[in-house]
Amino acid sequence: MGAMKPVLGYRSMSAAVLALSGAGLSVAEITKRINAAQPDRPVTAQKVSRVKHVARHRAGPTKITLRLSKNAAFALAKAARARGEQQRELAERLLEAVMADGLINAILDDGGDA
Repeated sequence: MGAMKPVLGYRSMSAAVLALSGAGLSVAEITKRINAAQPDRPVTAQKVSRVKHVARHRAGPTKITLRLSKNAAFALAKAARARGEQQRELAERLLEAVMADGLINAILDDGGDA
């Protein structure tokens, strides 16, 4: 399996397809955007559809919505731009790292038992 290649500012084809699909774009629209951005590596609608299907099954079924303060949203946007990512993508990575490393108590220091 090859290394991930950035697509449309996302870290991979799967990330781009999932994000654009989540934003309501059709497979045809996603295909058109990808091909416009990378004419040297065109993709077919069939490939985009397959990537979307596989990525959704790997990503898991859970979707949540978070509300952030204006300050937190601004800081997240700034950090995401610095990394060439979308806010949502960075927020997902942050939460995954916190959960994987058991950092809830260390970060919040509120006496909770996570």
